[in-house]
Amino acid sequence: MSKSTKDHLLQTASSMMSDTPSSSISLRDFAEAAEVSKALLLKYFGSRSNFLIQVLEYERLKIEDMWSDVDENTSVEDLCLRLLTAFQINPRYFKLVTRLTLENTDPDVQRWLKERFIYGRIQKVVERLQSA
Repeated sequence: MSKSTKDHLLQTASSMMSDTPSSSISLRDFAEAAEVSKALLLKYFGSRSNFLIQVLEYERLKIEDMWSDVDENTSVEDLCLRLLTAFQINPRYFKLVTRLTLENTDPDVQRWLKERFIYGRIQKVVERLQSA
């Protein structure tokens, strides 16, 4: 799949999911909106779970560089500023994460949310604050 096709599929799904719960959107709905077949979606993403994870990853990567240098010594003020800036830059990511956290019970999606969401980047800071 070309990068532009993949980006189109992910952007279309992201847009749809920001307005409608993912549980209410079938793979066929995603495919029709992107003007591709459901079979093509499954061919490239393998499963609905993986497709949803790739949509989240697509949005997460837009703000990933903001978190690259966070470590246990990062101040709470700096974390708050980064979080607010990330939300300002990509509010859709936070909306999708919130929706999927509350509405999606798929174990693969839930695992991704625990492992990859930005809170994983600030875990050491939180631990430092809790031990203080």
